Amino acid sequence: MRRLLPLLIALTLQISVPASRYDYNELDRLIAQRTQTTEAKERRIDSIRQQLADPHLQPEQRLDICKKLYSEYECFRFDSAAVYADRVLHYARQLNDSRKVQEALLQKAHIHSLAGFFFLSKHILDDIRPETLDSNLRLRYYHECYVFSELLSEYCRGTSLHDEYVKKAQRYLELMLALAPKDSFLLLSAKHPTFFMN
Repeated sequence: MRRLLPLLIALTLQISVPASRYDYNELDRLIAQRTQTTEAKERRIDSIRQQLADPHLQPEQRLDICKKLYSEYECFRFDSAAVYADRVLHYARQLNDSRKVQEALLQKAHIHSLAGFFFLSKHILDDIRPETLDSNLRLRYYHECYVFSELLSEYCRGTSLHDEYVKKAQRYLELMLALAPKDSFLLLSAKHPTFFMN
């Protein structure tokens, strides 16, 4: 048996080496494409940003363009996404549209949670009264509370707060599911909670 053990270890290492070489080759390929992908993204963003230069745009049009820029930056550069979230909020307030203001606040809370600025996100979420929101916005509100709690639970992993935020995330997930239409993707995908992070 002692003679077989080194042989088994050697065979295991040989089997795992090609897989890791493949993984490294794939990683190298993705890194090489990073520059091209980033340049394409920046060209798309510049094209959208140029639309804001038009002095004849109405606040509603500016709001829509800033929303597009926020979406482009959301998973690309958090700081830029936060800038456009602020601009969306500015134009929503300028339009005096309470629904658009609430949407913009939820957008801000989302980007702050993703960036790990939990205190900023919490401040925004605490100021929103979900009972005043229509069902669609309330669903988004619960989603942002879920994302906030889930990410904060991961941040607190290994501390006494971890379980508390896991329970809060679960509570918000249940509230989301209670509001979701019966045939909605949200309800159908409840078995895969990582979906809700997007």
